[in-house]
Amino acid sequence: MTAEIAVLNREAVAMAADSAVTVLTERGQKIFATANKIFALSKFRPVGVMFYANASFVDVPWETVIKMYREHLGELSFPTVAEFGRHFMEYLCSNSSLYPEGSQTRYVESKLRGYFGFLASLLRDAVQARMLKSDGLDEDQLRGILLEIVEAEVARWKKSDGFPTTPENYESILLERYREVTLQVCKDAFERIPIDARLREMLLELSCLVLARFPEGSPSPGFSGVVIAGFGDEEFYPALQSYLVEGVAADVVKWRTDRESAVSPESPAQIVPFAQSGDVATFVEGVEPSYQLAIEGDLGKILKRYPDLVEASLKASGKLAPQEVAQATADIRKVGAKLLQQYGERLTAYRWENFVQPVLEAISVLPKPDLASLAESLVNLTSMRRKFSMDAETVGGPVDVAVISKGDGFIWTKRKHYFSPDLNPHFVSQYHSKEKLP
Repeated sequence: MTAEIAVLNREAVAMAADSAVTVLTERGQKIFATANKIFALSKFRPVGVMFYANASFVDVPWETVIKMYREHLGELSFPTVAEFGRHFMEYLCSNSSLYPEGSQTRYVESKLRGYFGFLASLLRDAVQARMLKSDGLDEDQLRGILLEIVEAEVARWKKSDGFPTTPENYESILLERYREVTLQVCKDAFERIPIDARLREMLLELSCLVLARFPEGSPSPGFSGVVIAGFGDEEFYPALQSYLVEGVAADVVKWRTDRESAVSPESPAQIVPFAQSGDVATFVEGVEPSYQLAIEGDLGKILKRYPDLVEASLKASGKLAPQEVAQATADIRKVGAKLLQQYGERLTAYRWENFVQPVLEAISVLPKPDLASLAESLVNLTSMRRKFSMDAETVGGPVDVAVISKGDGFIWTKRKHYFSPDLNPHFVSQYHSKEKLP
């Protein structure tokens, strides 16, 4: 994981990122604290980019992809940051040299193995629950349980969204190209369950949905986040676009827009955190998000349980007819739901008035050096929390900070190097050259 943040006001946008990157291997995970995550998207325009989560696009490091794109972009510019983002995503989708067939197949197999491993865990839980009520289960019963799980998952995935570059009949294309890979993954995941024709077709349908759509809620494991921020030619205030990019199957890049933020006269400041963002939310809103959810969740349970207690008490008293008890209970439920909604609205208004608004008002007038300092401090806040806890230090290392303004362009205020600029004058002198370095 990582911690990254963009802080925007009317003058500039500051981007900050830690240096920790987690590499997963067959022997476990290894954390390095030297990764570069922020780059200038263009050598000539005030636009920057940073990535988080997976450090590679398919098998190619994002740093390589971004620098290839930067060369491809040259001096080309666009009116808005959103158009820079679209151009970058079009480059990914059209540059098939980045994802040869072997890389696509590895992605598909890895994706399906991870997902079918999840299905296998659901099956184990369901079998254990059934075993508590019976002496044993035969193969037909096991297959029936698995079929119920798969049917529910198919229905759930059908409600989820596709992505902008999905061609017509994409699921049929996936089925034709990766049928054998899918069947092998199914065999490995459910080796003890005979898979009949119906279950096999349902598993094949489900695998295509998993590859062709994004799940509801949080993104899938293995995704990359790409954040593009700065100024388009026609933008007086900074803007931000972020994307989720997962992989490539059947020559189609799986991606979707994640967030859009922009400064305006009506909204003069923005704080946009990415990846591990709980500590930033605590700083801005005055309460840790999970704690706030726990409070609201417990109160909701109390208000839902209260009508049942009242109903039981009224029935025990015998003073009201059954119809009157039912009506009173229904009325209490409605009142409880309304009170819970009003409570949530009051809390939101309180956080905004007493915490969020004062912070944003201060940010709206920060000079560029203070904007950079704030962005760095918010990343360090998350890093410190990870350091002084028993959790893995998935946020850490030097913090890189860049400030992008309309007049000055992309400016580093803090950056680590794996080389000394003094020993590499050719790199510095030719950075803005249109010619390639020797």
